[in-house]
Amino acid sequence: YVYHNSPPAGTLWYHDHALGLTRLNVYAGMAGFYILRDGSDTGEPGNPLDLPTYPYEAALAIQDRMFKDNGELFYPAFPGDPFYDDFITGEGAALPPELFPGGGPTALAEFFGDHMVVNGKIWPRMDVEPRNYRLRLLNGCDSRFLAVELFEVPAGDIDFARPVRRIPMTVIGSDQGLASSPTGVDTLLIETGGRYDVIVDFSAVNPGNRVIMKNIGGDEPFGGDIPGPQVFGETDRIMAFDVILPLDTAVPDVSFGSINFGPTVPTPTRLRKVALFEGKDEFGRL
Repeated sequence: YVYHNSPPAGTLWYHDHALGLTRLNVYAGMAGFYILRDGSDTGEPGNPLDLPTYPYEAALAIQDRMFKDNGELFYPAFPGDPFYDDFITGEGAALPPELFPGGGPTALAEFFGDHMVVNGKIWPRMDVEPRNYRLRLLNGCDSRFLAVELFEVPAGDIDFARPVRRIPMTVIGSDQGLASSPTGVDTLLIETGGRYDVIVDFSAVNPGNRVIMKNIGGDEPFGGDIPGPQVFGETDRIMAFDVILPLDTAVPDVSFGSINFGPTVPTPTRLRKVALFEGKDEFGRL
């Protein structure tokens, strides 16, 4: 199949869609980014939108996984495995023993891993300069909603016991492409399969300190509140950014005053009705 790549520039992704095996193949790693460029978002220095470019642009696929002691991927599928009772035994599912010897393997309705990985690595670390970076974030989890925040912590810290400050993010786009204007946020809620295009200013961080990308979403479906219920111990941390690289003054930093996102949707000049209901409902109301 030939993709004409006609949509505006944006952060797309691809993953396997084999019938009955999608969850397993994506879990095994058959997924990745599909970045579209255009004449404005060229990915080259000096682009018309004045957006950060490589090495100040990074695509980060966030997923949750479980592992065996030997490092192999683990997916709950048998009695006694995590969540099996919740979705099989507790739901009264009848698994014919001739098809499911020993109670499996079988698929669970949801999957929540106990470790976070980015681009296939558990808790990676990225060295950055004190400048603006463009981060393309993908929630590639099976079932988990992410509620992402950034916290500055002292150098070398691996948790949030000594937070210095929260670092804001500027959203410049989502899975529909670039936004009409930037929006500053402290927390970013990302649904499964969702993407956000953000700019983070690491110049606000004390030199040598670390920024940890934190997840305050829950470890179970329909948790409701944010922060959500944390069943596991370490799914609140995603990755770290160490502000330890010297600023390359030969590369000018971006200026938000000169960034002009588009397109801007104008005021409509004509309205059309696409659906019309006539009559009364079961209570006699129009």
